[in-house]
Amino acid sequence: MKKHRGILGGIRGQTTLKNLLAFQDQHKIELRPSHISTCWNKASHFLPGERGIINKNPKIFLPLIDHTKEVIKEFNARSLAITIQSIAKISSLTRIEVDETLWKALEEEVVKIEKLEARDSSNILWAFAKVNYNSPELFSSMALKIMSNLDEFNSQDLANTVWAYATLDQQTPDLFEAVSPVAINLNTVWAYATLDQQTPDLFEAVSPVAINKLETFTPQAMANTVWAYATLSHRAPDLFEAIPTIAISKLDEFNPQNMANTVWAYAKLSHEAPELFEAVSVTVINKLDSFNAHYLAKIVWAFAKLDHDSPKLFEAVSARVIRKRDKLNPRDIANTLWAYATLDHDSPDLFEAVSARVINKLDTFESQDITDTVWAYATLGYDNSDLFEAIVSEVVTKLEKWNGEDIIKLVWSLALIKANTKSITPIFSHLSTQHQANRLILSEEEMYQLHQAHLWFNIEGNENCLLPKDLT
Repeated sequence: MKKHRGILGGIRGQTTLKNLLAFQDQHKIELRPSHISTCWNKASHFLPGERGIINKNPKIFLPLIDHTKEVIKEFNARSLAITIQSIAKISSLTRIEVDETLWKALEEEVVKIEKLEARDSSNILWAFAKVNYNSPELFSSMALKIMSNLDEFNSQDLANTVWAYATLDQQTPDLFEAVSPVAINLNTVWAYATLDQQTPDLFEAVSPVAINKLETFTPQAMANTVWAYATLSHRAPDLFEAIPTIAISKLDEFNPQNMANTVWAYAKLSHEAPELFEAVSVTVINKLDSFNAHYLAKIVWAFAKLDHDSPKLFEAVSARVIRKRDKLNPRDIANTLWAYATLDHDSPDLFEAVSARVINKLDTFESQDITDTVWAYATLGYDNSDLFEAIVSEVVTKLEKWNGEDIIKLVWSLALIKANTKSITPIFSHLSTQHQANRLILSEEEMYQLHQAHLWFNIEGNENCLLPKDLT
């Protein structure tokens, strides 16, 4: 026992990583599993100070890794948890080389353990998620262990646990249902939203807790919180009213993703925050070069969704998006153009510049992306025959996959911009067929739009419409 304590004291007394690893190698034969886990834990505490040393020699831990694999079957639950957590911390902060066989061996030993302490369970799951080690078998096994002693978990343990499942997209509805009544934590609501787990009671309970702690929130914490509520369409008026004042005071600390997610959340829940949006507008303009096209698309969409006009912002964004247009994905293109059209903000250079990107990527556009794009051009009266012909040709080949609402919106937009009537004949034929087969159910507004389109194509376009009379 005295020798055991002496070795532990020797490990804990090392003042550099180099000395620690030398001590481990020197006493290798004498080290027990608890000593090895203490070595890993001590090594993790040398970070980030000695990160440079590790990055220059990523194989520096190989002797300790090999030793760990040799005796891993002798580890108890606590030593295993400490080892796994420490290796994950080191791996996430450095270029340490940890091969898959070590993680596989650690996983196998965890699965064998029948009962784990709450803190050990949450630390193990956190660690595997931190290094992106995804094992359905491990996470399913852990879920059963957790639910058997859930009353031993505190809020932080639960938050780390559901964060791990969400980070690796491990769907475990039974576990999340069991956790929700006792997991009042901000990380928890983010995790539930990430996995699309509806838990109204949890979100109601978290809201007042968040309000009381707002002044301590980082920008990411604020953004993640409102994002979670918006993602699950859970309204929290008091929370959303309280956040803008704090957010505005820290807006310079927000990165582009935090800012985009925050205004997106307010728009998603239709919660107006004019002072916040004004402040965001100024900040985006001042830091425009740090925003990529995706985040700008989310921001202008949010402004348009809440009908918050900001001409200077939209002018600045237009120039930036034109330069970055080759980075736009279909949804970003549609959202950006939709936003400009919704706020009636003329930007012919933007629409002209983006059109080539639309044509080149048209086969990757979803039906809503196409309809929103065409609607935006039509609403602002921008004629682009090459674009419209390419869109109609693409749509005609995929009509069976389109719903009636999107088809009607497209036809109305094509009529508004006076598209070539010959090219859209197959679309009308498809609508007629769907109607006759009782597969076309239209709302009053959709019927109105279809009637408007029919009038233009039949009267102004001098074409015989293929729609049955009860649809016109």
